[in-house]
Formats: sequence, structure tokens, C-alpha cells
Amino acid sequence: MTETEISESLSYFAINSKHMREAQRIKIREMSEATGLTDTYIVAVENQRANISINNAHKIAIALKTPLHVLLLPPK
Repeated sequence: MTETEISESLSYFAINSKHMREAQRIKIREMSEATGLTDTYIVAVENQRANISINNAHKIAIALKTPLHVLLLPPK
């Protein structure tokens, strides 16, 4: 993957995870409790201010009950 493709994937993840969390009416605090990640970190990821590891992305996908690859697709 190129640097641009990686950057796009992180952007897609941020947008998709935030939209899915909001659509499911999951609060940041609830996401934090479900994933073991801090509120601050989740907000930073959703606002594209933090890089995310595969392990943490997987935790968020599990909390959202969606396959990880779906969060990496271009938003609709």
C-alpha cells in the first residue's frame, strides 16, 4: 500500500466507525467500556487525530458488531 492508500484507509475507518457508533446510539463512554480503550483515544481516532493499531481497530469493530474490513471501505 502507498502512503496515500494508508491515509485513506485510516480516514475511512474514522468516518465509518463514528457513523456506525452514532447510528447504534453507542456513547463514547460505552464504547470505551466495551473496548478497553480510553474515551480520549476513541475521540482522537474518530476525529482522525490518532493512528490506530490493527488490534485496537479490531476491538472497535467487535464493539460495533461489524467485520473490520467494512470499516475500511469508502464511506457511503
